[in-house]
Amino acid sequence: MRKSPVRACCVAMITLVTLTGVASAQELNWAQKLFSQQEHDFGVVARGADVRHRILVKNIYKEPITISEVKTTCGCTAASPSAKFLKTNEEAYIEVQMNTVKFMRQKDSNVDVTVTFDNLNYKTVRIPIHAYIRTDVVLTPGGANFGNVDLGVGSQRTINVAYAGRDDWKVREVRTNSEYVKAAVRETSRAGGKVNYELTVAVDEKAPEGTINEIITLVTDDANNPFVPVEVVGVVESDIVVATPMVALGDMQAGVEKTVRVVVRGRKPFTIENIECESERECFKVLLSQEEKTVHVLPITVVPPAESGAFKEAFTVHIAGRPQPVTFKAEGNIQ
Repeated sequence: MRKSPVRACCVAMITLVTLTGVASAQELNWAQKLFSQQEHDFGVVARGADVRHRILVKNIYKEPITISEVKTTCGCTAASPSAKFLKTNEEAYIEVQMNTVKFMRQKDSNVDVTVTFDNLNYKTVRIPIHAYIRTDVVLTPGGANFGNVDLGVGSQRTINVAYAGRDDWKVREVRTNSEYVKAAVRETSRAGGKVNYELTVAVDEKAPEGTINEIITLVTDDANNPFVPVEVVGVVESDIVVATPMVALGDMQAGVEKTVRVVVRGRKPFTIENIECESERECFKVLLSQEEKTVHVLPITVVPPAESGAFKEAFTVHIAGRPQPVTFKAEGNIQ
């Protein structure tokens, strides 16, 4: 039996359309190539949860680019750039946030980012955003926001997890991705199809300086949606910091004095006992105040030695009543 020419033609046409679609999906325009991803799905999240995501933008071109506009197509999402002007190889991010308080169930939105260079050429990149906001699980507050955490001290937050549905609903375990973020749950009530848990999240006192940006996961016995993600954010920082950890001395002449100012600040008033140099070169002197205050502006004077080239020094600042000192470095060039 001979095949129908019409049917054969249809098969060929379907194949052609499919292949063309795949090719076009892989071809990004110059603006899309700046973005780390072209779409984001938050998945299934609890109502009231803090839901954020950062999309990286990197300028891979020689010309500087400008993020001239960022807007969304739905009130369920908000987006903003961390920076608007990017030189070659500089990076920024678009922070996308989903409103899980006012909106429920499946929400689809778009983040439209307009990128410009030469003040003439511009393109708008559309990034689809998806989330399903469940109504049976509510987080109060929406996540563990620690703000600033003192180094070596640690901190703790408590979140209420409320469920409405099955009488026998349970949280089986809590999963964390960081050794410095601990979490535990405790059932507080169960009656009439409503269950409440208390989720305790702690930042360990051994957590190093830096940003905390973690997701912990509640694993439940819900067969359809067993996971409830919870955002954990904060910054671990020293209670006393040097505003400029690397002090620029710039170009110097051998034997010619130069004075720079170093700012040391703390959350509470403190006194600086003394400052030590790492090297044995006696070319620095500093005027210290014995006053207890939250901000110390230190005039540091250097008399460059009779040598040429790069010049570096490391300093240790000893604080009264504080066993852990703070440090900073200075570098310049002797001509």
